[in-house]
Amino acid sequence: MIRRSIGLLAIICAVAAAADAPTYNFDLTVRTIDGQLQHVVEALPAGTYKEVDVSPTLKFDLVAPADGKSPTIVRLIDTSGAEPKVLHTAQRGDSADVPRLSAYTICKEGVHFQSPTPEVLTTKCRD
Repeated sequence: MIRRSIGLLAIICAVAAAADAPTYNFDLTVRTIDGQLQHVVEALPAGTYKEVDVSPTLKFDLVAPADGKSPTIVRLIDTSGAEPKVLHTAQRGDSADVPRLSAYTICKEGVHFQSPTPEVLTTKCRD
């Protein structure tokens, strides 16, 4: 009976801790090399990681810190080759209540990063 009570108490504590954990909000826009706009909105609880497909050849790796002090990490990754290639990494150390707003324009010459996301993506490719 005591073991069962301790186990139940541990579960209740874990659920309560998860409910108090902050949530990090990501609002990301990508203009792909062919000019298409892709929009990704994700909310991650503290201490989690998520891969989000943007297109058949692009994805985001999103990392929400567990400690509330480390920065969030956003990696834009090209998956078109034999090995995935990180195109851009952004780190943001603000508190969880500040949304992560970023925009990426992918060009032949590289990736243009804007944060926070402007109302209109103004970055132009050279080609």
